[in-house]
Amino acid sequence: VVTVHDMIPFLNPRHTSDRLIKRSMNDIRMADAVICISEELRKEVLAHTNVQPQRAFVVHNGVNHRLFRPRDKREARRALGLPAEAKIVLHIGSEEMRKNVPLLLKAFHRLVANQPDALLLRVGEATPEPAALIRSLGLGDRVRYLHGLTQTAGSDAVGLVYNASDVLAFPSTYE
Repeated sequence: VVTVHDMIPFLNPRHTSDRLIKRSMNDIRMADAVICISEELRKEVLAHTNVQPQRAFVVHNGVNHRLFRPRDKREARRALGLPAEAKIVLHIGSEEMRKNVPLLLKAFHRLVANQPDALLLRVGEATPEPAALIRSLGLGDRVRYLHGLTQTAGSDAVGLVYNASDVLAFPSTYE
């Protein structure tokens, strides 16, 4: 049984490890069953591999309800060292091209014009290109990165981040 989480190595290989994954994925035709995390992914697996449709099944990802549960917004912000009154836009993920971070930053720049207390909270590692765009848009004090969350607020930090935020922005072109 093989579980497939995405088809990025097939659709948009980024580096050598993706090419190796793509080559090894050719072996999924030998699997008795292929689990896909969504119906859309199942369609992509069938289109890009020689897996027979009767062997591809959709099993959605689960949720840890102890971690991801409603909590008090102010307490979550305090635990993460975030401002109590800001309007927080959350983005979680890398800054690779498909995540569409330049579009996110440009949209956030427009939001700040109408919502001066807005804060963009990025969970992930900063890279040079978005950092330059942040500087050029004058957003340096409006974008905050959280990296290594478990050291910051404990093992439930990711759950706290969602509760501390007002809205999630996820402009990815492929996920």
